[in-house]
Amino acid sequence: MKKVKITAALLASLLGVLAFGACSDTQGGDTLTIGRSNEKFKFICYGTPFYENIGETPYGAHPDQNTPENWRIIADCGFNYAMPINDIKHEHIVTTLERAQEVGMKVIIMDYLSTGLPQLIKRSENRSYNDTMALIKQSEDVFIQRYTEYAAYDSFAGIHVVDEPSMDAYDAISAGQDWWYEHFPEYEYYSNLLPSYASNLQLYGSAAGGDLKYTDYVDLFVRKNNPAYISYDNYPFQRSGISASIRPNYLYDLEVFAEASKKYSIPFYCYQQCTQHLAYVGPETYREYAWQAYTALAYGCKGLQTFKYWAYMVPEVNSNNLGNGLVDPEGNKLPLYYAVQEVNREIASFEDLYMNFHWEGTMPVGISGGGAFSLLRNPMEALYGVAETTATGDAIIGQFKDRLGNRAYMVTNYTSPYRNESVSVTLKFQKANKVLICKKGRQIVQTLNNHTLTMNVGSGEGHFVIPIV
Repeated sequence: MKKVKITAALLASLLGVLAFGACSDTQGGDTLTIGRSNEKFKFICYGTPFYENIGETPYGAHPDQNTPENWRIIADCGFNYAMPINDIKHEHIVTTLERAQEVGMKVIIMDYLSTGLPQLIKRSENRSYNDTMALIKQSEDVFIQRYTEYAAYDSFAGIHVVDEPSMDAYDAISAGQDWWYEHFPEYEYYSNLLPSYASNLQLYGSAAGGDLKYTDYVDLFVRKNNPAYISYDNYPFQRSGISASIRPNYLYDLEVFAEASKKYSIPFYCYQQCTQHLAYVGPETYREYAWQAYTALAYGCKGLQTFKYWAYMVPEVNSNNLGNGLVDPEGNKLPLYYAVQEVNREIASFEDLYMNFHWEGTMPVGISGGGAFSLLRNPMEALYGVAETTATGDAIIGQFKDRLGNRAYMVTNYTSPYRNESVSVTLKFQKANKVLICKKGRQIVQTLNNHTLTMNVGSGEGHFVIPIV
């Protein structure tokens, strides 16, 4: 991490030179140390281009879309990581690593080969740690040879092991992780957890029927596996007539993972709903995608995963209501591509500031958040350094702290993006006279009148606010 000691006046001047649109009176000599992190936010492209005649059965024949041009388009959208889901052959994985390397991206591979470590872990769902480790040892020469070959590529970041496991799989996942970090300690070992709306059997496996809670599902995973990070999916937009409704437990899940992240000092990532499937609505606009991204950031999320980038290869009888992603089946950019690109660029414009802070809690403001606020277990009732907070509609405000004790706030419009309504949020600080506001790809220094900041937060938007004087 690098530290920059600056005055408020110098900060405003620098921002103006960089065309961030600095404004306000910049008189004053108070000094401030702002930390800026070198750690990168993860923008993860889930579902990369298909190979020829490869895809989820029975979607039929199609040409090879895994081309250098299509990977350049992925990178241009702002993604720095990829998770392929259709690389079913060794040659596919190698080609994907080559394509990603050409555009400077990292890849967390899905090894579908029957002799691969992920498949062994999946077959060991009900096995003990020791029994799973014994099986791994029997095949470790094959594993080492294969993953050493993949690790020769700069683009190789690690392996995707299990998606949405029940608690029955935790011992096997733990054994696999211990083996992996013994042999490939610099590479990621990735598992993704279920949302709270999964069934008890899906979540708790053989322990279903007891008095377990969703927090137990997440907490036990961390305690058994000691992962480098945690990840989950919760797709909030449900079809409701000609529009969409939002799952009330969406914020509850964010809170659960944010608290686990804080408790165990590990980052968390979450999936963003980007494609139509089953009863899920496919987002199309900036506000629909931004709403998901900035609500996640209000809870301290450090990585966003798009489910899914490449469109489904839709069968003639589309019984699962499958639809497009950021691109269509031929790779043509759709409106959502440009929306995700815009949000990715916005977040990237202040990631060095955001990644320097750590989440402390989130305060809901407004009426009910569509029923979501009442489900929160530990909502903040007041913000540090803020005397009064008001909003004209539903909003959430994440509070953050850096190692020097400075605070920051992610102010997110929580009203449904399908209503397309702005929210005016007012923060009356106890002492602050100036703030740095990161919004819509700009950084603005604003002088406060009577310590009061009022912002118009557009539909789906989030503004990152740092008091500086």
